[in-house]
Amino acid sequence: MFYKSNDIKLIPLTSFEVDYKKVLEWNQNYEVVKYMHARKRYLCIDDIKEFVNDKNNKFRWGIHYKDEFIGIISLQDIDHIDRVGDIAFLIGETQYYGKGIATECGKLVLKHGFYILNLNKISLGCFAKNNGMCIVAERLGMILEGNLKEQVYFKNEYVNIFKFGITRNQYYK
Repeated sequence: MFYKSNDIKLIPLTSFEVDYKKVLEWNQNYEVVKYMHARKRYLCIDDIKEFVNDKNNKFRWGIHYKDEFIGIISLQDIDHIDRVGDIAFLIGETQYYGKGIATECGKLVLKHGFYILNLNKISLGCFAKNNGMCIVAERLGMILEGNLKEQVYFKNEYVNIFKFGITRNQYYK
């Protein structure tokens, strides 16, 4: 499904010619991936192609701002029995950080999860140090549900992961 809000369009990754080289460059840019647990997984074009074409329990959209492909948003790890899923963001073009784009995209994906997929809960996990993503989670109405202590090894230290979530009932209030 295609979504639009103001200058933002979410287009399914399989519906346009993805610039694999651009996505690989994002994944090799420390400023883009410094708070991403998946930062170590996508090291070559074949890894990016596999990521883009993986539809197993997930939906992925290209984020287009004023018709420029600037990132990817996913609703993933969907469990149709428990009716839960996780939202994940990758804004690859750093000049768009802090402009509310992730929040607006998140709103569109929450709507898809609750209205179209009939999920009961959507979660988001992020490095505790990732203040920007914590703000996005709060703006989406998500509640901090947990602090996973020393969950990820990063830059020679173990770091905490915050888990945020929003239920269907909280979303509709």
